[in-house]
Amino acid sequence: MNGKDAAQPNSGSRFQDDLLGCSTAARAINLGWEEGKENQLGRVVLHWRVGVEAFLQMYFLEQSHEVKAALTLQSAFRRLLACRERARRLKEQQEYNELMERLQREAFVALVKREQEEAERERKKEEEAKKKQREEQQRKKRMLEAAFEGDVEEMQAVLREVADLDTKNGVRTDEKGKAIRLRNLISMVECTDANGNTPLSEASGGGHPSAIKMLIENGANLNSRGAFNRTPLYRAAFGGHLAAVEILLQHGADPRLYADDGNTPGQVASIDSLVAILNSWDVSLTDSMLQKMEAEQQRRAHLEEKQKAAETHRMTEEVERLAKEYERRSKELQQAYCELNRRITEHDKCQRKQMGNAEVTLHAIADAEGVVQKLRLEG
Repeated sequence: MNGKDAAQPNSGSRFQDDLLGCSTAARAINLGWEEGKENQLGRVVLHWRVGVEAFLQMYFLEQSHEVKAALTLQSAFRRLLACRERARRLKEQQEYNELMERLQREAFVALVKREQEEAERERKKEEEAKKKQREEQQRKKRMLEAAFEGDVEEMQAVLREVADLDTKNGVRTDEKGKAIRLRNLISMVECTDANGNTPLSEASGGGHPSAIKMLIENGANLNSRGAFNRTPLYRAAFGGHLAAVEILLQHGADPRLYADDGNTPGQVASIDSLVAILNSWDVSLTDSMLQKMEAEQQRRAHLEEKQKAAETHRMTEEVERLAKEYERRSKELQQAYCELNRRITEHDKCQRKQMGNAEVTLHAIADAEGVVQKLRLEG
């Protein structure tokens, strides 16, 4: 200790010396008071006692001011620290709120984007369906016009387009694929115009034997009903097309069918040779051919029913598989949501406890959100 330190003792040592001196003086005054309270000395001692008590009161009052000042400084310092801590927490809370707001905006933008993409896919799907429908209507129109004009090549081209479309759509050449291809081909051969007339009816009305034969070979119904309930044979006889009438009769057209006007093909035939052929035709041959056609139709119907039953069974199995897959994915998605909520709770807890690992918990939240998003897209 240097000379300066020795010359200036600390306040604690001074306080102890003052207090010791005051205590000694007080004991001496008390002693003098007890011994000389009946004489003049007692009065002097009394004055000294009052002075000492006043001194002690002033001393301790001064000490209480110093304590209060120290407490005031400590309180102000604590308030400063509290303000700084509050500012830090408010800043962290603001950063957290801004982060959550940014994540919500990004999630909302992603959701809107997905909805827009889904709407765009639906729009393209509808446009594609309308386009296919227009193309189908155009093919039917070409088929009917080509049949009326007897353009066999154009009709064959339309049927090839139907087959190519089946191939493009993934229709195979197995038993099931063949049934689908046959159904689509007959659907085109049996297409109708606004009046219900089929290509065979149009070819018969135009009197084109080659077109009639081509349509019959591809499964056209010889006794279909068109406008005014007229059959292809009725229209061929009414138009006076001898070759068309003969080929229709030879393949099973029924001359006994009436139209809405109450006439048969023989009654509306425009030339005598047609009337003779129709009236002399052996209808037993027609009945035999009709039985064969009916048997063929039943065979096709049975085959189609068989295909439908197999398809129904396959679809049932597929639905069951998809139901199980959906249940599995739903459980996975539920678990992913639970994990996401757990990660968010952990992050909030770390924020409250100021653990300082916000980056790690936010990364965990982002990973959990990625898993949820992936499962939602896969679902």
